[in-house]
Amino acid sequence: SPYCSYAKREGVHVVLAGEVSDWPGISAVAAAHDAFVRNEPPPEQNDAHWLLDFYTSFMSSNADDTTDKALECLAKVQGSFAFVIYDEQQKRVFAARDSEGGQPLYWGATDEGQLLLGSHLNDLDGCEPTATRFPPGTTCSTAALAWFA
Repeated sequence: SPYCSYAKREGVHVVLAGEVSDWPGISAVAAAHDAFVRNEPPPEQNDAHWLLDFYTSFMSSNADDTTDKALECLAKVQGSFAFVIYDEQQKRVFAARDSEGGQPLYWGATDEGQLLLGSHLNDLDGCEPTATRFPPGTTCSTAALAWFA
């Protein structure tokens, strides 16, 4: 995708391919428009930064069901995208692909049990025969082993 963005803060890494058209409860377009009218820089640099803010708003909670709530809300994000979030402190990976499958995302496991994710099947060298396309409309977390489709 020509729209690939990356953001990092406090050990959380976000890679997003594509673009998001709707964040649940947030109007990114309105926020950017308001900043433009006030002659200020946009509130966020790109969609990866919006996603990082969105993710960290859930992870700041100490609730036991934080992962489930984050997965449910991340599943409501709309657009043409695929993303991966890696949280170093939580040792957790979130991955998602839009419901239309507009952006490719592949995943597989190596013989050593490593999970690999990539936007091209070639990115998963060493994952045969497990390398496959990540299902459209699916969001997952390695910590919860929870799947929402």
